[in-house]
Amino acid sequence: MTEREWLTCSDPSLMLTELAGRVSERKLRLFAVACCRHIWHLLEDPLSRAAVEVAERYADGLADLRELAAAKAVAAKPKGGGATAAHWVVCPNLPGAIVDLCDAAVSASAENAAPSMPKNVAEANAWDVAYRAAQARGAQEQAHHLREVLGNPFRPSPGKRGWLTWRGGLLRSMARQIYDSGNFSDLPVLADALEDAGCSDADLLAHCRDGGAHVRGCWALDLLLEQE
Repeated sequence: MTEREWLTCSDPSLMLTELAGRVSERKLRLFAVACCRHIWHLLEDPLSRAAVEVAERYADGLADLRELAAAKAVAAKPKGGGATAAHWVVCPNLPGAIVDLCDAAVSASAENAAPSMPKNVAEANAWDVAYRAAQARGAQEQAHHLREVLGNPFRPSPGKRGWLTWRGGLLRSMARQIYDSGNFSDLPVLADALEDAGCSDADLLAHCRDGGAHVRGCWALDLLLEQE
């Protein structure tokens, strides 16, 4: 896979294959959480939502393996839809389950977009078109989440980040507040502070100013917080 292909790919399974063995368990777990949170409205069982929350805390060391196992054990037995994705997000062996999780989340979105069973050939054709379109959108959204978490593996991270010590570590404090609160709307303010501190990395500044959706595990924040 080339850099251009990475930046335009809409198939998360291909992207994950490209990076097999080079993605930390934390990053992979937070990507899985992002996929589940994207279909949050389809997680109707409170136990499914609780599983996602435990997985998120586990990724950042705020829950242990026992809690992860307990969340998986008490979650409703998956019967398709979003519940299956939530079932996989607390799987201890996430690398072995990540493709299944992605497929389950995409299928849940597609089934929600085309819920009515067709009654004739014309309706069946329309249903199939709607379902496939929703599948494509779901995969594209997951690819976006993966780039949000992993960044661009074809470009090295900025070196000699002396600006991290600017004003007594103000940038790190700002990044920590954004990360912990989940209020990503403050990222452009962080970008301004980065520039004031002497950061000139175009990719980092552009990502912080990007108006798109950000998730926990955002590569820019992880860079500032020195999290893998």
